[in-house]
Amino acid sequence: MKRSIIICLTLSSVLTACSRRDTKLAQEVSGTWTHGGHEIAMTPDGSFSETFNSTNGNITYTGKWQIRGGVLIFAVTNASGTLPHEPVGGVDRYKIISVDSQELVYESDGQKINLSR
Repeated sequence: MKRSIIICLTLSSVLTACSRRDTKLAQEVSGTWTHGGHEIAMTPDGSFSETFNSTNGNITYTGKWQIRGGVLIFAVTNASGTLPHEPVGGVDRYKIISVDSQELVYESDGQKINLSR
């Protein structure tokens, strides 16, 4: 019985720490980030707009974002533009490597992506 109480308390502490870290990350990530023809705006209410512009055309995704366990999660609810796009309803997950006031670094398919303000 004591063992299960200790395990529950430890798990609760870990989950609380993750939740606080995720809340801090969400505050730091909110805002507009760019890289070349890519711009993403994440608002504190959890919505996002992401635009890709190239000489071949453009695509804009909108939807909801959140952070869970240090992972940035995007759920796409709409897509428009002239380029082929991922299906609406898709969910993308990116591990956050670092974030500060000027740079957001995340991992996508084993590749580090740097965005700046």
